[in-house]
Amino acid sequence: MQAYLDKQTFFCFENTGHYSTNLSIYLSENNIDYVEETPLAIKRSVGIVRGKTDRLDSAIIARYAWLHRDELSLSSPKAQSVQEQGRLLSYREQLVRDRTGKMNSLKEIQSLLSSPSTDSCCKIIKKNIHYLTKQIEALEERINELVKGDESLDKS
Repeated sequence: MQAYLDKQTFFCFENTGHYSTNLSIYLSENNIDYVEETPLAIKRSVGIVRGKTDRLDSAIIARYAWLHRDELSLSSPKAQSVQEQGRLLSYREQLVRDRTGKMNSLKEIQSLLSSPSTDSCCKIIKKNIHYLTKQIEALEERINELVKGDESLDKS
């Protein structure tokens, strides 16, 4: 059950991954009320905005929090296993992007005329792709272990 805001003062910030996780833990440990909101919800509340600065972003978040204070509910830190899964998924996404880049490089190099240097580059890139694939599979295995170890997430 979530507690609803009954105070005039509270912190509101966007969920930004690692940074907001650390902030939410700090605020929670110090019994400070806060709302962690999705960036999309805040963005939709203002529509198209020209220019992007930290000052403007903070003003938009503050305005959003004040205007929606009666509808917002207090946040709390995510469970440790959920935080761990988030870190693993984030790193997995990075590895998938890296692998996609290598695959695109391989296609480009393969379209060149065949030569000893092209063949050497292709072999190296293929090894990199294979290594990245193994790393992605290892992360997926660990994520599955975490899901199976968390009764609230395991629906198998």
